[in-house]
Amino acid sequence: MKALRFFSSLDGRIGRKTFWLLSVAVLVAQFLAIFVAELVAVMLSPETSSITDWWAELVIIAGFYPQFVIDVKRGHDRNISFWVIGVFYAVIIVRYVLILLGWLVRWPQQVVFSAKDVSSFIAIMIVGIASIALFIELGFRRGRIGPNQYGPDPLASR
Repeated sequence: MKALRFFSSLDGRIGRKTFWLLSVAVLVAQFLAIFVAELVAVMLSPETSSITDWWAELVIIAGFYPQFVIDVKRGHDRNISFWVIGVFYAVIIVRYVLILLGWLVRWPQQVVFSAKDVSSFIAIMIVGIASIALFIELGFRRGRIGPNQYGPDPLASR
């Protein structure tokens, strides 16, 4: 019940420890769901992997929401607006949609210089640099001391 309440709202702040524990829990849940789907697919039909590819994509997309909530709450602890995190996730989703539409490739060929490969490389670099910056900001930097506009300091109650 407490987890439902946590993931139903973007309000509040969480510290680094909670951020790491929840992020790892979401990642482990995704890996387990993909692993189980792979086992089931191999047992049912060893020659096809399209079921697990589809399931893996679905699990990854479903994992965006809980990770987004975790990132927003951690961003609030760093005094970062919802919109900064939202723009980062929007860029990831736009890149994913462009891959599905065939305008970008998931992994560009490094020896071919086509417009699609160059655009894909640039998109990967932008998302990669933003990911590293956000990872450092949310995962390693201490939250703002004392209350801020998003709520009380999560470490103050300790």
